[in-house]
Amino acid sequence: MKISFIIPAYNAENYIKKCIDSILNQGVDAGHFEIIIVNDGSVDSTDDICLQLQRQYPTIKYFNKKNSGPGDTRNFGIAKATGEYIWFVDADDYLVANVLPRIVMEIKEGLDLYMVGYQFVDKEGIQIKKQEYIEEVLTPKESLDKGQFINYVWCKIIRRVVLLDNDISFKKDISTAEDFHFSFKLLRAIQFLKTLDIIGYVYVQHPNSLMTSRSEKHMIKLAEDSVLIGRELRCIVNEIPEKQHRRGFNAWLSNYLFGLLFSLFRFNYSYSFVAHILNELKKDGNYPIKMYNTNWKRKLFIRASNLRFLFLASIWVKRKITK
Repeated sequence: MKISFIIPAYNAENYIKKCIDSILNQGVDAGHFEIIIVNDGSVDSTDDICLQLQRQYPTIKYFNKKNSGPGDTRNFGIAKATGEYIWFVDADDYLVANVLPRIVMEIKEGLDLYMVGYQFVDKEGIQIKKQEYIEEVLTPKESLDKGQFINYVWCKIIRRVVLLDNDISFKKDISTAEDFHFSFKLLRAIQFLKTLDIIGYVYVQHPNSLMTSRSEKHMIKLAEDSVLIGRELRCIVNEIPEKQHRRGFNAWLSNYLFGLLFSLFRFNYSYSFVAHILNELKKDGNYPIKMYNTNWKRKLFIRASNLRFLFLASIWVKRKITK
């Protein structure tokens, strides 16, 4: 079994070598993996570094393309992959030492999806938080019921044929929240997944990263993309024939929509923009949002936000106070 590591790289001169070394130094024979680096139009020395690495290590495949964002760049990598499994790795992140031998053994079972634990660290390498799993095989419904399935793609080792047979790729016309869209479709397509009791991935959180950015342009794009994603995923959920199975996906989608509403309230969106987003969500059948198993604080917020007049009035007051 071979794993294709797909690494989108954009202006990654300060990180890419550490990322690649974390894969190469796992103590696993090079025949068990390939590293596909896709340079997404970098304007720094990423290209020079990757070309040098490619010359040094035959297991590295390196490609250049015009800038189109991480989702489309990952799609490019999928098309070039030859491994039975795919593992997406961000160029500024890295693998934990000595995890690959265990994973190479695990994927011999041939399940559709494996998930490893992960940790967030700051640029100094200090842990911010972590997620650990117990080892168990789950159905998609069980993974949702237990809250085990998450949006991030970089903690997932995915059987490549699942993506090809179900036409699963990253949505090209969005620049944020693409992981959720991809993961939702992936979970709908698989039969079983296995969580592994190892921390395998380190996500490095930079102060200027897209995940932590709070610029007005980014936040507006995030909200608009969230509406588009919710629209498409609502159609997918409505086509699920089994009621109990559909309930799990509905709950996951509702949790995602809760995050959108909370962002609309928390961040400095204009009153008119929030009203516009609510109108779009309602047209798609995504507002008011339904409540599933959740804590009382969330229930209280959802009840209030589902009352359009009250939600908009509270936003208007909040904006006046914080002006």
